[in-house]
Amino acid sequence: MKIILCIVSKAPNMNEKFSWYGIIPPIGLAYLASYLIRASHEVEILDDSIMTSCQMKDYIEAFKPDIVGFYTYTYAIEACFTWAQIIKTVDKNIQIVFGGPHATHLPFHCLSNENVDIVVRGEGEETIVDVANCLSAGISLDGVKGVVFRNRNGVVQDNGERPFIKDLDVIHFPAYNLLKMDMYRANPTRRVTTRKYGSLIAHRGCSYRCSFCSQMFGKNVRYRSPENVVDELEMLVKKYGIGELRMLDDDFIIDPERAKKICDLIIERELDIIWNCNCKVNNASRSLYQTMYKAGCRGVLIGVESASQEMLDSMRKDITIDQIEKGVSLAKEIIGFVNCTFLFGMPGDSIENVQKTIQFAKKLNPSFAYFSIAHPMPGSELFNTEKEKCKIDMNKQNWEGFTILLSSQDPITVEMSDISAKDLLKLRKQAFREFYLRPAYMWSLFRKAYIIFFHHISLFMLGAYMILKYQFKKRNT
Repeated sequence: MKIILCIVSKAPNMNEKFSWYGIIPPIGLAYLASYLIRASHEVEILDDSIMTSCQMKDYIEAFKPDIVGFYTYTYAIEACFTWAQIIKTVDKNIQIVFGGPHATHLPFHCLSNENVDIVVRGEGEETIVDVANCLSAGISLDGVKGVVFRNRNGVVQDNGERPFIKDLDVIHFPAYNLLKMDMYRANPTRRVTTRKYGSLIAHRGCSYRCSFCSQMFGKNVRYRSPENVVDELEMLVKKYGIGELRMLDDDFIIDPERAKKICDLIIERELDIIWNCNCKVNNASRSLYQTMYKAGCRGVLIGVESASQEMLDSMRKDITIDQIEKGVSLAKEIIGFVNCTFLFGMPGDSIENVQKTIQFAKKLNPSFAYFSIAHPMPGSELFNTEKEKCKIDMNKQNWEGFTILLSSQDPITVEMSDISAKDLLKLRKQAFREFYLRPAYMWSLFRKAYIIFFHHISLFMLGAYMILKYQFKKRNT
């Protein structure tokens, strides 16, 4: 069968070309494509971050696919619905398949749209091949695990979950040859070089309990072997010329010994790669950070979220303020480039807590600070709780409001604390102004050894501009 896999990562409210700020390769789709190609299907990948809508539509019309699949983000789900409608006008017989986070957690919402035929839930490599093979042979999907679909009687049918793949080493490497790798670049707030950019994921699943987090790969962590991870990394460096890379794992150092082994192999193979990752402070140590730095790690992102221990406990972060302070300080000392996230508006939050968090952010003084307003993301404990409180109306919800940090849409969806939506926006703007407009902050950037070259300075300036611009621009109504 002829199959197009699409990622729609720009919400309709975004006014500017998202790729100017940095985009990462859609390796999730490339994993699916790799499996489909081995099953003798013809596959292409379309990414709206590097293509215009007209280019995508023209390509679909010319390719004449049998199946078009969409990776669905919650904030862009309405855009996916629009694309499904457009494709059905091109050819009503094209099967529309939704997968990804939103489809995994809200499959019936996706199928409430008449243009969506099938939802693939969770890990999609084996499921999408079964779907394509069945459709090609004219066989019913009744026996395919991991799908929710509209059957021949027009009834939505849930076939139940498919077990996760236990041995991740058996999963084929992503079909990078289908991606325009020259078009991808890191967000300036996470980039430390001007090298060709890529991404990689070293494990699936997350065992942490954060109430605001959504996981489509389950609570049990499944690991790729260090050798398998570094084999893919070596391929990216030598075959595709990747010089900088982002590890996409929620916590790259969730198993410190395994993380160290990966680093040791990078060092042993003498791979010329700069990379960054997400880290949880309770897993960090001086020796691990030193090994990571030797292996090319030049940036880490740490989820701080709040300066209130009470709020951290209610979020189930399982970290302490002391661990945060020590972990951030250690990362700044050894790794150098450190970003921190902060979250406003969780249940139980208060203006006093937010003000305290703003001051804490300035005390930590990371390279970049991200101040976000909490959303009850589908699949999270928070979503289920707020839905039970009747604060989420599935039929009327503004999904575009479940936005990324730098969208032109104000990220207000559900008020979950005693802080009003209006006050949350004011506090977020205050946080960005107070953090980025400090003379001490600007001086701390320029005195660091790792930004002594002009292109490093320009990256920092671009990152700061990108963040501040979205705090002062006129908002859509």
